[in-house]
Amino acid sequence: MSKPAKTKTQILSGQHDKNIRFNDAAALLLSLGFSHRIRGSHHIFALKNIKARINIQPNQDGTCKDYQIRQIRKLFKDYLL
Repeated sequence: MSKPAKTKTQILSGQHDKNIRFNDAAALLLSLGFSHRIRGSHHIFALKNIKARINIQPNQDGTCKDYQIRQIRKLFKDYLL
């Protein structure tokens, strides 16, 4: 299983929200075709034809914030990604 696929499985399971590495989440979104821009510490991901945008920030330990992982999971479920 590839790293983005493993990360997607972890996000969809909902059991690892506090342990998802920022770089892994960003790589997953990029592998799904999201565009990426940076504003300060905010990394904003957008996908054509989808209004919703994902804004994630790395914690000091290199993980994502758990509420941002929940937003990614909701986006995946709402748009069947």
